[in-house]
Amino acid sequence: SRLTANFRSSEPVIRFVNDVFGRLIEADGHAQPEYQVLDVERPLHRELGSVTVLGADHHDDEAEGRIDADELRRREAADVVGAVQAALTHGWEVVDRGGDADRDQPSVRRCRPSDICILLPARTSLPFLEDELRAAGVPYRAENSAVVYGAAEVRDLLLAVRAADDPTDELAVVSALRSPLYGCSDVDLYDWVQQGGSFDLLGPRPDDVEGHIVRDGLDHLRSVHRRVSTLGAADLLVAVAEERRMFDHALARRDARDVWRRLRFVIDHARAWADAGGRGVRRYLAWARRQAAEGRVSESVLPEDDHDAIRVMTIHAAKGLEFPITVVTGTTARRNVQRGVRAVWDRDEWMLTGRADDGTFAEFAPVDEQMSDAERRRLLYVACTRAVDHLVLSVHRKTSTTDLAALPTEKVPNCSHAELLVRHGALDETAGAVARSFRPAPAAPLTLDTSPVDEVDIDSWRADLAVTFERASRRSAIAATRLADEVQMLRDRELADDPGLDKHAVNIDLPPWQRGRYGTAVGRAVHGTLQFCDLADGHDIDPLARSQCAAEGVLGAHATVAALARSALTAPIVRSVAAGADHRRELFIAAPVGDRLLEGYIDLLVRDRHGHVIVDYKTDRWSGPVQTAERVARYRTQLAAYGAALESALGEPVVRGVLVRCVAGADAEEIEIDDWRSAIDDVRRLVG
Repeated sequence: SRLTANFRSSEPVIRFVNDVFGRLIEADGHAQPEYQVLDVERPLHRELGSVTVLGADHHDDEAEGRIDADELRRREAADVVGAVQAALTHGWEVVDRGGDADRDQPSVRRCRPSDICILLPARTSLPFLEDELRAAGVPYRAENSAVVYGAAEVRDLLLAVRAADDPTDELAVVSALRSPLYGCSDVDLYDWVQQGGSFDLLGPRPDDVEGHIVRDGLDHLRSVHRRVSTLGAADLLVAVAEERRMFDHALARRDARDVWRRLRFVIDHARAWADAGGRGVRRYLAWARRQAAEGRVSESVLPEDDHDAIRVMTIHAAKGLEFPITVVTGTTARRNVQRGVRAVWDRDEWMLTGRADDGTFAEFAPVDEQMSDAERRRLLYVACTRAVDHLVLSVHRKTSTTDLAALPTEKVPNCSHAELLVRHGALDETAGAVARSFRPAPAAPLTLDTSPVDEVDIDSWRADLAVTFERASRRSAIAATRLADEVQMLRDRELADDPGLDKHAVNIDLPPWQRGRYGTAVGRAVHGTLQFCDLADGHDIDPLARSQCAAEGVLGAHATVAALARSALTAPIVRSVAAGADHRRELFIAAPVGDRLLEGYIDLLVRDRHGHVIVDYKTDRWSGPVQTAERVARYRTQLAAYGAALESALGEPVVRGVLVRCVAGADAEEIEIDDWRSAIDDVRRLVG
């Protein structure tokens, strides 16, 4: 049996496809099956729809030297964007099959941007299409990896990492400097060379060029190069994107949201590559280059349904999909004919051909050309049958219709997609297409306030700018322990590496038993044991200590861990929990305090008759009143930060902060933070 029923497309689309591809797809042995005529089986709104052909008249100004391949693609892109604008402006009607519509009795509505998909056979025309879409202010999003990796901002990001990875590749370095990430003009580069500078990342710098834009760019690339050996590919991409403010700069563009989505996709893709076993920045760059190459398989980028935008993807990625309005463009390029050395297999043997004039490949060339030509005809068929209601097809080309009709059969495989479609009747009346031409309307200019402003004192402006930069450079969220660490660094930089202050914010990459734990492996094991053990009698401490030591990789320390955990049970505040006091263990807290978000893990939160009490276990060693005073002062800010965050979240006061210092083989020492209310007030001033 043959599958000929088409329940998707409108009658005008099916009539065009049958007429054109009935001639275009011819049975040819093993290369091409016979074309099967499609039957219109759409139950409702069969007549709704249209087929529009762009570029019906060939571009005949080539002889005057004014048109080349890029100019042809530019004109095609302008016509396509004009057609998209016309569809949106005039409200081309489409069948409403989504949302709350009745799927058995669908209604008709005006089209939206998300109803339109632009399909490309290859990414060659993508830069020209993007330029026209941006100039016209038309929102769009790229929806498959081959298109995403071909986007300008992604190419710039990968180029910067490539230059940092190989400091000897001066071409990559110069290309990265000329990108928007570093903004060096050709004049800047020339001036740098004239002053004795080079583009060797590891080479010396001229002494008298401080503040030069090229030097700043090279310094940043050098800093990225130093991190290549310690960071993975995804972390390097994040570092470059954040440090060169790629997400911020996108705000100056109308398609900022899609830029963010493309950058996030590439970074997430790099993480997935590493999770799958990929190692090495250079290997990643080679892998990314393959993702950008044309291929049969192209990973889809999940669409954001709340973003009403034109969709752009390759034809390969569109297989199996459908779109109310389908625009097929990028048809100006001719087929790429291989010219170099090629391999030929014949009867389980292989040989290498010579150059194009070598006759070795001659007898095999027809088979190769037939298979390639048959595939691209099927690809065009796939593109046109994605259309549900309206099909817009570009046939921009240089060759006239008459010349194409007279073209010898052996020359047909080298035609462009557009020339191939025209030769086989895309402009014939029987196909039912309407030839139209569109001019894109420029985007509405941004309105600027031109009213006069008061004269600004430059010194005051610079002072305000410095304050603004200082505020922008501060973390919007900070862990309580990091805040304490910052305070300690101001007091004594030599003591700022205390492991007891190394408990930072949530790290989802850590295994569950390590989240919120800090300090040494033994200290983390003690905290893990105290999180799960019976605080009343500690009967399960020994097995828990063994499992926590195994998790931390300190198998021989379970006796010490168990002794420290038992010590904690002797503290009066912990005994109150055993007696039935309301409590929470290993509690994550995050709440706004001032203009920052404070977050962290509370080891034990107890509610007694006076209110909430924050308890923090300590396993580090110290002795004597002097060291005790130093350590308590160091941990004071940490516990007070927990208190400030908890008060902000609950709207209730935290009455005390208590340190429980565990001592193996002895009772724990319970140390209360003095002047608790003043400590919380100090934290609020610090974050404010």
